[in-house]
Amino acid sequence: MDKVRTPTYICTGGKDERVPASQSYILKRALDSREIPAKIQIFSNEGHQFSSPMSGFTKITEELLWLKKYGKGNN
Repeated sequence: MDKVRTPTYICTGGKDERVPASQSYILKRALDSREIPAKIQIFSNEGHQFSSPMSGFTKITEELLWLKKYGKGNN
């Protein structure tokens, strides 16, 4: 984590058995402690692969907003 500087958008399903949401919270805390911009979004009813079209739409919308704010060439 010492070399990480990239703003990070973290998205996970609350029912993900492959990568538990707890791991996302650990990553977010580590980024926060280094003052690296980070956002976490948990979709409580989703697993590793999202099944709800609305969850997918929301995820993509949030990713695009994140890239608009932090993407290369926006500085």
